[in-house]
Amino acid sequence: MEGEIKMKQYKMAPCFVVCLMLSLFGCQNKNVAQNDKQDNKLGMSAAYGSVAKIQADEIQLGKLLTVDEWMSKRNGDAFVQDELAMRNFAVLNQMFEDGSSKQLSLSFVQLRPAEREDATLQKRIEHFALSASEDKDLDANLKEFRAGDKLLQINAQSGAERYVDNAQFHRGEGVDSVFEKEFYLNAANKYLDELRLNQKGGKGFPYKFRYYKNAVREEGSRVAQESTYQLAVAYNTSIDGLPVIGSGGKIALHLSPKGELLSYESTLRDFDRIALISGSELLSPKAAQAEVEARFKERGVDVSKLVLSRAEFGYLRLGRKSIQNYVAPHYVFIYSPPEGVMDKKRMEVVPATTNPKLLQLLKEDSEKEAARKRIAPEYLKEDRKEGR
Repeated sequence: MEGEIKMKQYKMAPCFVVCLMLSLFGCQNKNVAQNDKQDNKLGMSAAYGSVAKIQADEIQLGKLLTVDEWMSKRNGDAFVQDELAMRNFAVLNQMFEDGSSKQLSLSFVQLRPAEREDATLQKRIEHFALSASEDKDLDANLKEFRAGDKLLQINAQSGAERYVDNAQFHRGEGVDSVFEKEFYLNAANKYLDELRLNQKGGKGFPYKFRYYKNAVREEGSRVAQESTYQLAVAYNTSIDGLPVIGSGGKIALHLSPKGELLSYESTLRDFDRIALISGSELLSPKAAQAEVEARFKERGVDVSKLVLSRAEFGYLRLGRKSIQNYVAPHYVFIYSPPEGVMDKKRMEVVPATTNPKLLQLLKEDSEKEAARKRIAPEYLKEDRKEGR
């Protein structure tokens, strides 16, 4: 199966660092990471043109770092977070400055249709002893399976799948001490295998780790006593070795302090590579940032009063309810207010290609997603020029 997840075990040093969020967070490469080298069947896209196989050796990453290369450089901590996407943004900016970006060749991906019941779903239904829900008021895109407080939901439009044991999810008793991260990573890997959650969506790797804590302050005390009642392990996926960015393309498993599974959510889908984006068809990071700041100006937002706090490069996947058929390299820019100023963070995404046919496919996706949200689409501009 295309892009089957194979979760790697990475040796970790003991660590009890609390991660704040569990959501949207060089050397020369060879053509593509060795573990990603495989034949890839092509999905038909009438809007793009004729079908042609995209072989692994056609992908050229230049100085961009793959997940495997980045993991080999880390000391102990298995969780990649968003560091690699940020690093590759800086690397790509340098490649545009020295001209080596022209040598790049990246995939443009078509997601396979999300199926209401994939081939592995029955395994999970049997594991949790669930039965199909008879609720007639369900959203047309949802299918539910239940057993008491246990609920499994499938979104047939996006392919998202969520299981939760409502009797235990965010209801556990807190404990004063927990095991090391490696214990929970091993437990999560075991559940991925047992439930066959790692059968699609790209090559997976440990992404983020989170502790959920209660804080109780006894009467007369100024110090709150903390206890951990739940933990979460999240996995991200990659395409041709480059990380997926955005809220989709991930699996998160919530565990009790003992390592028991309380909930999971998966937004994975299989895909086919349908086109190559050449280096001459890539939009530069500086041009993408200029496009974002032009958007702000159109909205009346003073960019000079914002701080670019983070910039990432990778393959953009949308979240659990979103409409998405195509996946392409994108830039993500996050702007924050200056220190001491109370205001919201602003996130903008920009496709990293100037190819008009591929942009049209992305635009069609954007318009469908905008219609779903009932908002006016503001995603792609019509005035792009190649090589900018």
